[in-house]
Amino acid sequence: SWVLVRLWRREERTLIVFSCHMDESADRGEQKVFCVGAVIGSDAKWQWLKDEWDAILKPEGLSYFRSNDCATINGEFLKFRKDRYKVSPAEKKKGEDIRHKLLEKISDSLVTGVGMAIDMDDFRNVANTPAKLESFGGTPYYHCYFLTMEQCALIVKQHLSEVALAFGYDEHQKYGPHLESVYGDFKRNRPELAPHMTTLAPFDDRTFIPVQVADVI
Repeated sequence: SWVLVRLWRREERTLIVFSCHMDESADRGEQKVFCVGAVIGSDAKWQWLKDEWDAILKPEGLSYFRSNDCATINGEFLKFRKDRYKVSPAEKKKGEDIRHKLLEKISDSLVTGVGMAIDMDDFRNVANTPAKLESFGGTPYYHCYFLTMEQCALIVKQHLSEVALAFGYDEHQKYGPHLESVYGDFKRNRPELAPHMTTLAPFDDRTFIPVQVADVI
């Protein structure tokens, strides 16, 4: 089971913990763009969105949602194809309609979405020496995740001062294992935001809807 709001004492204050789930994406070959989507929500918002998510997917016979599967009509969406080797306009529209319904539910839930993208050409032009690359954490992925965490922590510090964030990510994503080092470095380098960050944990996107929501973002 998963608990998205927890209370504990820190410096004689009661902090409420919201969950923030992240997912990454890139173009094929990671030549043009790398991006991270994150979604912040309270217990009540996540539970409402989870119920609505299931209400859209289950009647379609879908166990989970992945944006790439939806866009290409593969994976879970392969069942909508008449020809396994070709996608018709009607089948593509089927995927688009399901995604649109999910986006509407995300909007209705009032969870907070954050998107951060790195232009790979610009990054390579700026980080064009080993020293400069190292100052950005060694990869554009490090920088993108760092900025995403920063934006999320700033949101709660500025608007929800008694809230801290428990971060989660898709355990299947390519750069997920590197998040532990990004997370640790962030808390050390941004001590003014560290109190608003609690834990970082992997989740299976096939069973954990908040990660699927981050994928859509």
